[in-house]
Amino acid sequence: MSSTSQTRGIFIAVEGIDGAGTTTFAHGIHTTLTASGLAVHRTAEPSSGPVGRLLRELLKSADTPDPAVYALLFAADRRHHWLSEILPNLQKGTWVITDRYVLSSLAYQGIDEDVTWVSHCNARAPLPGVTFFLDLPFHVAQARIHNRGGLRENLEDADFQEKVAQRYRDLSRTFGSSLVTLDASLPPQHLVRAALMELSVRGLLPG
Repeated sequence: MSSTSQTRGIFIAVEGIDGAGTTTFAHGIHTTLTASGLAVHRTAEPSSGPVGRLLRELLKSADTPDPAVYALLFAADRRHHWLSEILPNLQKGTWVITDRYVLSSLAYQGIDEDVTWVSHCNARAPLPGVTFFLDLPFHVAQARIHNRGGLRENLEDADFQEKVAQRYRDLSRTFGSSLVTLDASLPPQHLVRAALMELSVRGLLPG
């Protein structure tokens, strides 16, 4: 995994277990930065590309695919996502915010597969400038998923999610200085303010 130093926009990833509020947070950051006058593009993984669409169908299926299949498909989708959507926007000077990226694969597929192999699969996925990890207790996330109703995806199994939550925390301690952990039990507006403060401290926001 390489850096994004050759690009002009700022690349931000948002991570966390299902129910942590990554989509709400990404929307809040996007709205706030856009209101400040920045050009910002919001996206998500699985992407809207051909591999991403296949992944979304598999996530809804009754049978969970082999973890290695998921790892390879997510890595393929990520590479296509980077080339077709993320990089072109960054090169225009547009900020890009993605709801999930490499850390998701390391957390989810790294449970049943060798995490080093999963990392190698993502070697062509340049790392974001900042990754915001929304840390939320497993039982709170599960309550949120239950309250929102609807069908669960096959990776939202409670036992599996508990393992993912711990994996995220383990990874957050070794991922490097580009990762920022936020308390996802706080109200969304508080999280957005904390994120903006972090971006400002890092000198990423225009003066």
